Amino acid sequence: MIIYTTVPQELIFHNEAEQPPIMMEIDYRGISLQVQCHSPFSFMVERILSTDPDHFLDPEVQPGTILRYSPSEFA
Repeated sequence: MIIYTTVPQELIFHNEAEQPPIMMEIDYRGISLQVQCHSPFSFMVERILSTDPDHFLDPEVQPGTILRYSPSEFA
């Protein structure tokens, strides 16, 4: 089979040994977010799950932003 495409091979043929990132849904200051875990207390915002339009304008929770928690915030 021959595939003629401009899409990189890495996107078409996934590496089975590669683990998918750990995704979680969290509530950050009243905003529902889907985040990717970077470390136990550091998350990167993947997308905003909230339906409130004001949350999409908040620069603190834009996709790609790193959120840091301290262990005391979980207690």
